Amino acid sequence: MDHFRLPFLRRHSGEQRAQSTGPVKMDMVIESPPVMFLGTPSESTGALMSGRLQLWPKEGAVVMTSIVMFLECTTKTGCPSNTKCKECKTDVRDLYEWNFFYKPHSFEPSEHPCELPFSHLIPGHLPSTTLGSLCSIEYSLHVRARSDNNVESEFRRELEISRALRANGERTYIRVFPPSDLQMHVTLPLAVYQFGEFEMKIIIKNVKEKKDTRWELRKLHWRVEEHEVMSHIGCEKHRVAHESESRAEVGEAAHSSSEAVHRLMEAADSSGETAQTTTHSTAPSTAPDTAQGIPQSSREAVERSRVAAHSSSLRAALTSYTEQMSAVVASVKHSASGLSTPAKPGQSGTATPKRPKSPTTHHRLVGWGEWKEGWKNNHEDEQIELETRISLNPSLHALCDVRSDDGFKLWHVLTLEGFVAEERRSKTKPNKSTPTGLARSMTARFDLIVTKRAGMGIAWNDEAPPTYDNVPESPPVYEGTSTSYREPEDARD
Repeated sequence: MDHFRLPFLRRHSGEQRAQSTGPVKMDMVIESPPVMFLGTPSESTGALMSGRLQLWPKEGAVVMTSIVMFLECTTKTGCPSNTKCKECKTDVRDLYEWNFFYKPHSFEPSEHPCELPFSHLIPGHLPSTTLGSLCSIEYSLHVRARSDNNVESEFRRELEISRALRANGERTYIRVFPPSDLQMHVTLPLAVYQFGEFEMKIIIKNVKEKKDTRWELRKLHWRVEEHEVMSHIGCEKHRVAHESESRAEVGEAAHSSSEAVHRLMEAADSSGETAQTTTHSTAPSTAPDTAQGIPQSSREAVERSRVAAHSSSLRAALTSYTEQMSAVVASVKHSASGLSTPAKPGQSGTATPKRPKSPTTHHRLVGWGEWKEGWKNNHEDEQIELETRISLNPSLHALCDVRSDDGFKLWHVLTLEGFVAEERRSKTKPNKSTPTGLARSMTARFDLIVTKRAGMGIAWNDEAPPTYDNVPESPPVYEGTSTSYREPEDARD
């Protein structure tokens, strides 16, 4: 039933507002289009946002000492590294800050509100708004206004940030299924949309292996899986504890490797001494070697020099490696000792923090289907062809691909499963075939990028500036009016 599990309930972020009691009433008007990043996080130039903050004094004139607005990013996780820590569950970061004035300002009640304009270029590397099953990323504009008597008013409006990738072009994938010669060629678009169909082409080649046998496609399944992974980074406090533990583990591993190097050096020294002892214990050096014409003493000297050179080169390499590992062990121990948690009374040494949890994963199906017919058997080219259009299930609200620095990643995978059976065709009756009883299953997986539609697909820095060709050079002349011009006295001289 995991494929029926829906993500966190969505809210209409464009109209979500939160207001607290205070001396002024606030509202906001967003003048710019919806915030949408075009392209990947590395190539996107961001999006422009502009609007007006509106204020109404509730009771007479009011003096405001400060009005500050923040662009906040709120990350909530349902599986924090420490379930008792609120900061591990919810992380709020201020991305930008607007200070509308630095001196006290008086606001008078009037029919129209007092408007404070604002604008900002939101960087394009930020993750888009996501409401997943493991993590949610939301953005909001948070306003805090303080009066001269220290009474504070707050206003919050959610801001939806989306990302659109240009889906122009296609990509062909090739999968091979040994020990047979079958090949599956799948052509998919570079990116697909949450709602709407997309085209897929499947070609199975080398279906004829022998003269009288041929592979026939019986059934073809497809499904799109949505994968979520959340790494337990935690807040700053628990993050330091986890980093100290990982550095301590690296130090122990480096220390054990250095000890192994020392044992290798001792083995190399002992092997060199053994080789020299064996050489000395051979035949007397005065007896010449008649077979090769070289005295035995000369051969022993050459053997001793070769063993000594090999042992010295090995010891030099091991010594250099030991020095490097010792430096690594010292630095790791020093950093781990400065970040380790102090031991409780009655315990010896330092208390080791708990091992961080492994990343939490979640999977669900957002689209599936099968075909039992509809493909074309091309006997001339010895291949099976299928061209079709599929779509994600709109009732499941598939999310867009997201990757954030908080350890959250969401992506999609398209899986194809085909079942083929071998048939033997009769020479006398070509249209009649007999199953041989041999069948195979072909499974192939492809990464599928899910994104939103880009609309016109023009970024803010690619838009053409406005032109004024239709505007006349001067305003029209009104009837019954006259204008006079008197030359200045300075110009007369």
